[in-house]
Amino acid sequence: MANKTKKRVVKDYTKQKIRTAKRLVLDNVTFDGCSTFKGVNTNGFELLEKVLSPKQVVTATYELHDLMRNVPRSWYFWMAIFHENDTERWIDSKLVTKEDLTINTLDAWLAPALAEFIEEVDTGDSKGYAWVGTPSINLDLLAGEDMFIERFTEMDVYNDKLRSDIYTSHMLDKLKKAEEADSNNEKSLEGKVDLNG
Repeated sequence: MANKTKKRVVKDYTKQKIRTAKRLVLDNVTFDGCSTFKGVNTNGFELLEKVLSPKQVVTATYELHDLMRNVPRSWYFWMAIFHENDTERWIDSKLVTKEDLTINTLDAWLAPALAEFIEEVDTGDSKGYAWVGTPSINLDLLAGEDMFIERFTEMDVYNDKLRSDIYTSHMLDKLKKAEEADSNNEKSLEGKVDLNG
């Protein structure tokens, strides 16, 4: 009896630890992209490795991918258009909230939203664009604006020769591969870990 009680306590503790780690990621995760980078950068998932074992990271990553793919939630975005002429550089930026968004519907919404913003502010001197998005209401994107501008400037966002079409589908390609990997992980974890915890 003592051994069964101990196992149950350990299992409950593990599930709670994974739930806490998932919340940590959801409170801090960001996605971003710019006109000189084809694809999407993801920041925040690395937090799992700091608080969970490798096996727990697999479980938590699977559950987070599933959650962000299938559960609509509000997302918050910082968008910026970078301009340059012979004498100066400047940006137009704005904050946008989009309700009922998932990773799977991000591309269909984000590309037109960026294109519309470019059309609103472009007077022939726009060189590039950038965006940062998060499903976390706790992150202050406006407070991070100077850091974002510096980072995207380092990514050569003003170089219109490297400017690519508004394109975030690489994220969906990666998620499709992740979904296949998750499916394999789910089968290997079946009967060992409660994925609905």
